[in-house]
Amino acid sequence: MQRFIMALMLGVAIPALAVAQEKAGLRGPADNPTPRVRILQPEDGATLKKDQNFKVRIETENYEFAYDHATTPGGADRLPERYNQVPQRANSGHVHIYVASVGPKGEYKAFNMPQNFLMPQRFDNKNSGTIEMPGLPAGTYRLLVELAADDHTARVKRHPRDWPSIDIVKLTVR
Repeated sequence: MQRFIMALMLGVAIPALAVAQEKAGLRGPADNPTPRVRILQPEDGATLKKDQNFKVRIETENYEFAYDHATTPGGADRLPERYNQVPQRANSGHVHIYVASVGPKGEYKAFNMPQNFLMPQRFDNKNSGTIEMPGLPAGTYRLLVELAADDHTARVKRHPRDWPSIDIVKLTVR
C-alpha cells in the first residue's frame, strides 16, 4: 500500500514540475495502452551494502525504449534541452532512475544522484534493462523508475485514472 501511495504522490508531483513550462498542442498522442514499468531488482524492502555498486533490473510493457530520440539532459541549474517542446511519440521514450534519501518519518531529504537522476542509454533487450548504480552511504532510500517522453517530461496518459508510468521501491543501506 505504501508503494501505491508513494507512486501516486510522485505521479502527481513529477508531472506538476512540467506544468510551468507546458506549451499547448505540443504533447502529441497519448499512450494507448498505457505503458508500465516494474522494478524487478532490487526488491522492495531490500538491504544493500553501503558504498557498493548495485544493479537495478527493470521490465517494461507496451513501451519502446528509444534513448537515441532523447534530448540532451539538463542539470541542477538548467532544464533539459527543448524541455516540454518535443511532441510525445506514443508508447516510446526513455527511462529516468531517481534515488532519494528518506528520513526517519518517511520524509524525503534529498536526491542522491549526479544531476538528481540517472538515464540509462540502452536496454538488455526490447522490454528489460539492467542498470549499474553507484553505491550509497548508509541510510534509507526510495528508488523510483519513470518512463519519460523524449523531452524528459512525464508521459501523457490515455486516461487520467491510468496508473502512472512509474515504479518505486524502498531500500535500506547498511
